[in-house]
Amino acid sequence: MARPPQISRSFPLLTLLMLVPLVAIVTFVAYDRYVKDDGPADAGDGWQTYRNERFRFEIRLPAEWRVENVLETSSEAKRGISVRFADPAHPASSGTALHADVKINWVGDWCVSSAPLIESREITVGAVKGSERLCFWSPGQPFSVLRDFEKDGNRVWAIGETAPPPLGTAAAEFPTALKIVQSFRFVD
Repeated sequence: MARPPQISRSFPLLTLLMLVPLVAIVTFVAYDRYVKDDGPADAGDGWQTYRNERFRFEIRLPAEWRVENVLETSSEAKRGISVRFADPAHPASSGTALHADVKINWVGDWCVSSAPLIESREITVGAVKGSERLCFWSPGQPFSVLRDFEKDGNRVWAIGETAPPPLGTAAAEFPTALKIVQSFRFVD
């Protein structure tokens, strides 16, 4: 009669030796994807990163900013979202403050009606080609920046907008709007 196969005494040790690297790899991937803040080169600026896993994007914001509102839509069988970010001390809904938006499959146009007061250039973010438009109240006074992409059949906008003069301080706020919008990226 044949003896039944037996588990080697070294089986628990071999199992442990295989599990330790596996746990390390899973931990690294989870940290790298969900925790690590690998924003722009100047990421030591104290800013936070907002990440949307459903629509696969992230954007960096000043530390005190919060999500002001989120609207989801379904238009022509496409899911869409609009996320507005603002400093809670100066809500965007007041019409007098800097704010930023990410809009996916949103209906409408942005910064296209006054062509002489628009500067546009082609850009690439994470291998996705798009355009960046600066919109001006008057020559030399930008108030809004828009990054416009098509990705996976979706139209994606990242927008930073300052308050209109004389209500706001567009000249002082515009660099922040530009930095926010230029931090937008797609995540895999």
